[in-house]
Amino acid sequence: MAEVSARPRTRYVADLLGVNLWRGTAQRTAAGTVVGLAHGSSVVVSEPMEGEVIVLVRPTSVVLGERGGSSARNRWACRVEGIDLVGERARVRLGGAVDLVAEVTPASVIELALGEGTEVWASVKATDVVCYSAAPNRNEDDAIEPMKSGS
Repeated sequence: MAEVSARPRTRYVADLLGVNLWRGTAQRTAAGTVVGLAHGSSVVVSEPMEGEVIVLVRPTSVVLGERGGSSARNRWACRVEGIDLVGERARVRLGGAVDLVAEVTPASVIELALGEGTEVWASVKATDVVCYSAAPNRNEDDAIEPMKSGS
């Protein structure tokens, strides 16, 4: 179960866990590892990866604000599609270059004047992006041995 929650492989599990999940192709470049996503956007990750990968971003790692400079390697123009208040947090659903969810405080929603249709920039540091192989996990130590005759 810990593996499923740490490294979900399907949109269904990611939605249950409340995390952002994308599939793409990682390529090492002079600027680091860049993952090209199916819809044409990309995500910069800190891990050296190549090939088909899964990218995970926790909503608490997404920073919302105006366009501007920062150390975050990933910045996307987005539009607020909805806001759900959950206790002392607000889950902000965003659409745009990438579809994602950000989790911020209600005070941030007020300060940024967020509402449905508001345009905002979403940023994520490459070091906050989790990236792992999309290939099925096959651990030989966990393989089931066939029953021997007479057992």
